Amino acid sequence: MKSIKHLSHIIEKFHKKLLKNKALLPTLLLITATIIIIIVGYLFAQKEKRINQIQKNNWTTKTGIYIPLEISSFSPKQGATEGKNIITISGRGFNSNIQLYIGSKSNINQRSFKIPIKITSETSLKATMPPHPPGQVDIFTYFNGNLISTSDQYTYLGQQVRSTSGIQINTISPEKIGLISKANITISGSGFTKSNTIHFGQGILKNIPAQNSTTIKFPLPASIETPIGVLPIMVGKYDISVETNSKESNIITLVIT
Repeated sequence: MKSIKHLSHIIEKFHKKLLKNKALLPTLLLITATIIIIIVGYLFAQKEKRINQIQKNNWTTKTGIYIPLEISSFSPKQGATEGKNIITISGRGFNSNIQLYIGSKSNINQRSFKIPIKITSETSLKATMPPHPPGQVDIFTYFNGNLISTSDQYTYLGQQVRSTSGIQINTISPEKIGLISKANITISGSGFTKSNTIHFGQGILKNIPAQNSTTIKFPLPASIETPIGVLPIMVGKYDISVETNSKESNIITLVIT
């Protein structure tokens, strides 16, 4: 700031000389323009320095893009398959626009579920875990197309969760099926109708008839309709549920090898 005051003093000094000798006008204008450029450059450099310092203290993507949102940890890290367990998530950049999901951040076949949250501060929120089959899930959100998560996973403990909607899946057979298998998939349970929607990972199979109220049989599809278009079935884990009359069953997992 002292240097800026010194430059201002020089400008004022030349201004007084200009009043006495107008021949100095072109020189003064050139010097003034040079000084202004130096001042603007100095202020810009200081701003860049502050931005760089801020970014060093915040989370960035692998491409170096600054992201003012982070999920650093959560607790507790396990709960019952019936859900309703409330966990506390720590991080920064939380606001009313954030949406939180559970699922698999690396397995695009597996279905993701939006979970209810309550923001307590910019660095803390509480989330209510929904019912889910036994196993581990990731907790994540998105910012400008970037997936934000932690390396830790939440573990669901216990037996297969039961449905409260009146539509229940008890078993799926086989539990593992080959990608090129021609065998039928059989879902056993209750509450099925003549026209069911099968949630198959991220996609859906529409208008699948049931043999009766307790059994649905259908061949492993080659492709499936998803929110981003029709995609081929691939090796991986798929969360399966049955929906009918706007009610959805519990979830069971099918493994395709």
